[in-house]
Amino acid sequence: MTTVRINVRPLRKFARQIRNDLRSGGGGLARRMLRQWGVRYLSFVKRRFVKFSRGGGDWKPLAPSTVRGRGRTRSGRRRRRAARAVVRQKGTGGRVAILRNTGTLLSALEIGRRGNLFKNIKGGVRVGFAGAVKHSSGKATIREIAVFHDQGGKGGRPPQRAILVEPDRATVRGMLADAKRAFSGGMKRAGAGAGFTKG
Repeated sequence: MTTVRINVRPLRKFARQIRNDLRSGGGGLARRMLRQWGVRYLSFVKRRFVKFSRGGGDWKPLAPSTVRGRGRTRSGRRRRRAARAVVRQKGTGGRVAILRNTGTLLSALEIGRRGNLFKNIKGGVRVGFAGAVKHSSGKATIREIAVFHDQGGKGGRPPQRAILVEPDRATVRGMLADAKRAFSGGMKRAGAGAGFTKG
């Protein structure tokens, strides 16, 4: 009769490392994986934002009054930079891009940029728009403006133009690949594959 002994100490050690990493917000493999997930998600959201702002998604086109006022100062004069930045869009009602008058919201989807949120939290990472950073208009924070458009206003004004959405399949596949790489490598380093002996 053959007896198989299973040494679970390496597995317990590995599980303990993962728990500590998630709890402490350290720099271990689980934390690095979660930060990579945050990077992947923001990259997806930014690509989607660009596509939808050009009329390639389900965002409602801008109102004609918004198009007419786009890129103008309070005195009614046209901003030169805004005039150069406009591009022809399908379904936008003119040569403008949706939610890209100043570029602030799109820029805030990049890690480290003004208005971006990328923060380690217990068991995860929080990404999106930061709370206290004022928009260049000075009337509201970047986060407040993002939420206003993301959820839509009362009576559909402005219409909902979702920004932070569920990741697409390609992004999820990338996240799963990140997890597989992180945990298989971590288990090898912890010696979890050497736990079986015959006796």
